Amino acid sequence: MAADGQIRINGEVTSKTCEVAINGATTSALLSLDAVAIQDLKTPLRSARGTSHDASRNMRTVDVTLQNCSLPSGKSKVAVSFDSSGYADANTSTYRNILLDSVNTMDLAAKGVQIGFTKPAGTDLLMDMNTLSEPDYKDPVTSAQTFSFETHYVQTAANVADVTAGDMETVATFSLVYM
Repeated sequence: MAADGQIRINGEVTSKTCEVAINGATTSALLSLDAVAIQDLKTPLRSARGTSHDASRNMRTVDVTLQNCSLPSGKSKVAVSFDSSGYADANTSTYRNILLDSVNTMDLAAKGVQIGFTKPAGTDLLMDMNTLSEPDYKDPVTSAQTFSFETHYVQTAANVADVTAGDMETVATFSLVYM
């Protein structure tokens, strides 16, 4: 049986200036999303380049919590930024389906749809710090701070008829950005 809607999300903080937890777990977490019908990709979201894409409702909120931070010299606040490296598709501000990369899983993979993140109740897909939405800088030195993001299936095919139902898996990376 296929694990429909299962998405693997990984994060890594290379400077280790803060303890990071994703939904209360370690810096690497596995998120399982509910399945969504192709015809339910109706919510308009904007990429960092300003193009519009139809998407699902919020499928799951992801909480990234920072605590016990030692910020770099001269910095007083931190934000979370989804990176445009790895499996990212910077043109659409989404993360592509990595099942399409293998001949062993390609036939079962969803096509024309990817995964994106927004702020809670947001309409802008988040990627890098050049997004349409201002980053939420917070002071995590005195207490733990949580950054919440919503996950969406995002139609990247030009037409809904070009979306193929199937399994999804991706890896999204994020970084801490200091101010």
